[in-house]
Amino acid sequence: MHLYVCLLVYQQVLFNLANLYYKNEMFIEALNTYTLMTKNKMFPNVNRLKINMGNIYFQLGLFSKAIKMYRMALDQVPGNQKELRLKITHNIGILFVKMGQYSDAATSFEFIMAEKGDIRSGLHLVLCYYALGDTEKMKKAFQYLLDVPLDFNEEEKLINSSTNPSHEYI
Repeated sequence: MHLYVCLLVYQQVLFNLANLYYKNEMFIEALNTYTLMTKNKMFPNVNRLKINMGNIYFQLGLFSKAIKMYRMALDQVPGNQKELRLKITHNIGILFVKMGQYSDAATSFEFIMAEKGDIRSGLHLVLCYYALGDTEKMKKAFQYLLDVPLDFNEEEKLINSSTNPSHEYI
């Protein structure tokens, strides 16, 4: 029992250390710490670490590696965590847009719109089809966008994001 408690404390220390590295933009050190933690089979939330690693690769402009980490995380997220799965899929779509792979990005955003459409994903989908020059799919995506119910919180997020931009990733 004592050894188990020590392992938990050790994991928490490593996690805090990696987060501090990240917050201080010491990305390589954060990646090394997260990698050490993912190799430890005792750590229960490896999928969350892969998301963090994907975020770091995103920051570093290593988009292919970020997509790989996000996909690995997606494979490990249980099906009942739908919101997290959609956020990861959104990140993957954003990365494909940044890489100019609009068809792959559209696939990600189509999935989101089919599962639980939101305004941001709908707009991204319309823009992907615009970039691909596919007017019919662009019209269809715009229709999906119109079907998304706009609640007060979503409207507030859109207003705030236009005046105070934030990162697209989780």
